[in-house]
Amino acid sequence: MPLKSQTLKECQLVRFLPQSQSNQMLSETMEEDIITIYFSGKILVKDHKVHHLNYLHRVTTRKHGIQNLCVLAFDHRWQFREMAIEEAGHDKDVPRLKQLIYQGGIEGLKRCDPDSNNPFQPGILCDDIYGQDTLNDVTGTDMWIGRPVELPRSRPLKFEYGNNVGQHLLSWPKEQVVKCLVFYHPDDSDDIRLQQEEKIKDLYDACCFSGHELMLEIIPPADSVVGKDTIARSMTRFYDLGVFPDWWKLPSQPTKNWPLIDGVIDHRAPHCRGIVILGLDQPVGQIAQGFKASASSRWVKGFAIGRTIVGQPSRDWLSKKIDDQELIDSVAHRYQEIITLWQQR
Repeated sequence: MPLKSQTLKECQLVRFLPQSQSNQMLSETMEEDIITIYFSGKILVKDHKVHHLNYLHRVTTRKHGIQNLCVLAFDHRWQFREMAIEEAGHDKDVPRLKQLIYQGGIEGLKRCDPDSNNPFQPGILCDDIYGQDTLNDVTGTDMWIGRPVELPRSRPLKFEYGNNVGQHLLSWPKEQVVKCLVFYHPDDSDDIRLQQEEKIKDLYDACCFSGHELMLEIIPPADSVVGKDTIARSMTRFYDLGVFPDWWKLPSQPTKNWPLIDGVIDHRAPHCRGIVILGLDQPVGQIAQGFKASASSRWVKGFAIGRTIVGQPSRDWLSKKIDDQELIDSVAHRYQEIITLWQQR
């Protein structure tokens, strides 16, 4: 079929895809959105539809989905630094501490019931400021890996390595998922909200370019009013901006809030990998309650818990109250306990 010259002028992108993927993408996009049909896998699309087709290509060509993602999170930077200075007067031992925490996680996995009816995918969240050696050790294994890019405690959001986050991501192994925490509320003042949204848009574009998955962590600011729909509205806002995270990392919610959140993903991003629940240093009992409250959610696929597991053992190790093996055993026990609570929810 010949191409019409007037439609060709409207095209700004030519994407080559295998024929099967092109068929799948066409089936998920209304026919009137396509300027012309493809020839041998070539698709010409309207400029304002490029983003959507790129998204469909991104999510339909990645690896299989993950259920029961159990992440040991120790990507904290300022918390470990402050703890180390309080207990030891310096932070030079924090890289070693993070390696021991990882060993504790591995030991905890060995203690989990191998015959459980709820198999899970283990993972870690680890930074490259204090945890580069740990990242080097775990990369290339079967472990799910997340790695932060946000400058800790920044609001408005800033990135750890400056504005050119895209250039930084090009040096990362593709298996490492980009994690970004933003202290965000949809009712923030226009100034701070727009600044943060622009940063997240830049990061999402960088991930699309580099081929990394994105986990977006949303925590409402401590002084904000959080309602039943605050998280759902935040997610909707980012979807409206064209940001489609592969993962969401969210605080625990009351049972009544999850249908709103599920509905947003159902409607806007059915290819989303899912949600993991964060811990916020809550006691184990509260963690368990949060797990149970999320049991009815179709999209909650796991957890990323950190200080509840590693906080006290780390402080005891830094103050030399416990040795390396005692730290490993303590982290192993606490990680196993959280995994068990997740499986029993």
